[in-house]
Amino acid sequence: MAVELGRTPSQSEVFARTHTRKEDREWVDKRASDVNVSRKLEYGSFSCFTFSVLHVLMNISFRMLTRQS
Repeated sequence: MAVELGRTPSQSEVFARTHTRKEDREWVDKRASDVNVSRKLEYGSFSCFTFSVLHVLMNISFRMLTRQS
């Protein structure tokens, strides 16, 4: 990955590369997605309001998916 980028990759880049599918670039599972959101919140990429909205939407989506199964 370092050769490809021409520099040392960040922890976030390594995490994204190792926890997303090559075919569709989707997270491999819900936990990986949650960790990514938590890391973004920790480093200030999201405001608290944005995180709250995302959290609500993720919960709604998860409930809809589990009801269909």
